Amino acid sequence: MPSPYMLGFIQDYDSGMQPVAVSGPGTVLTTQTVAVTDFIVVNLTGSAQVVTVTDNQGTSMAYAKNFSVPANSILQLVQCTKGVKMQGIVVTAQNPNALNVQVAGYV
Repeated sequence: MPSPYMLGFIQDYDSGMQPVAVSGPGTVLTTQTVAVTDFIVVNLTGSAQVVTVTDNQGTSMAYAKNFSVPANSILQLVQCTKGVKMQGIVVTAQNPNALNVQVAGYV
């Protein structure tokens, strides 16, 4: 499989740690196409939380759907050197402000 640079991704992307502020439509981290190499979810609460990660296409594709994140934990959903190509990134949480997320990769 070719590297992200061979596929036209030419610069690093890092969302920084972002709160998942809304539940319904989700929090849009980016509308750019990103080759995601790391996706980290931090549960800030004392109870398990549910997270869904989709792309931002007209007909969205779920990359993690109704995934349970244990209480007070840090979970790495993606870790790969080649990158998972996502056309925009939207994160939806069961409860607003219960989770923080960070995405790294290439754009």
